[in-house]
Amino acid sequence: MLTFDVGREQIAQTAKHFHINRAQFLAPQYKEAHARQELIDPLFRRSPLPL
Repeated sequence: MLTFDVGREQIAQTAKHFHINRAQFLAPQYKEAHARQELIDPLFRRSPLPL
């Protein structure tokens, strides 16, 4: 189950990944679609909290 703490950790890991690879992500040849696939989409693949 996805909890607040797990979600926060996943976002922190994504931010760290961006920071480490910042030059690659900001390069003119890096496409927005790739950024979405690598950084954003994985955050939405997690199990949602039950209602």
